[in-house]
Amino acid sequence: MGSEMCIRDRYSDEEPFIFAKSIIPLETIRLGLGVLGNLKENPLGDILFSNPEIKKKYMLFAKFESNKKIFYGRKGIYTVKGYPFSVCEIFLINDS
Repeated sequence: MGSEMCIRDRYSDEEPFIFAKSIIPLETIRLGLGVLGNLKENPLGDILFSNPEIKKKYMLFAKFESNKKIFYGRKGIYTVKGYPFSVCEIFLINDS
């Protein structure tokens, strides 16, 4: 299958401000859940929290500094029908 991926970048324009990047292998879209490849402007969270076939494997949390500002982030690894994908979010609220 190789390493073909669907990468989706999103910025929220409402508070809290969030930058999110989803990395979904095409194999996950084809064999796991096709709607993941056709989200358009729809929030991924709507599917994450409503589809019982999606399982959270683990969540990583981080606090980091950029330009003397403190930010927080998290990365979740999920599976659907055993096929993986990841969601990374950075909360763009300065905690300095």
